[in-house]
Amino acid sequence: MRKSKRFESMPVISLEEGQQIGHVKSLVIDPANKKVAALIIEQKGWFKEQRFIPYQKINSAGSDAITIEKTAHVERGTSLPDIVKLVREKIDIIGAKLVAENGSLLGHVDEYYVELATGNIAGVAFSSNLINSLLKGHAFLDIAYVRTLGKEVVIVTNEALDNIVKLDGGLQET
Repeated sequence: MRKSKRFESMPVISLEEGQQIGHVKSLVIDPANKKVAALIIEQKGWFKEQRFIPYQKINSAGSDAITIEKTAHVERGTSLPDIVKLVREKIDIIGAKLVAENGSLLGHVDEYYVELATGNIAGVAFSSNLINSLLKGHAFLDIAYVRTLGKEVVIVTNEALDNIVKLDGGLQET
């Protein structure tokens, strides 16, 4: 499992050609399946064109680099209409409100965690606001309790309230 922000700026290396082909610019989220659909790659060179690697084409997501089998797995948006549609929807759950079905505001999403082998979102880390996050810390909620990943709001089940895991204590604990 890895924090989503850790993917950004990671080099992407082709195993077949033995070269770095670019770096990760951002992740494309598929909210219906609660997973990362693709990586947006910024390639090296003069003509920096935005390209995509569907997550299932990733060979490995290591601690220092992302590896793919060959450069051909980096594709233009024209050949991936479903991924381009997700990009246009601009769903980035970081910063979204976290609201329970009963209408309780739990806070704002600070981060989400990705299972490296599958690209599935494992859960979200959140805090109530900047001051509270410094004082009270962050909490984690498993993706099983997330009902909807929306553009501005992440909806969680009422059972989520009993299944929040504290990540760190903040200044209040120290």
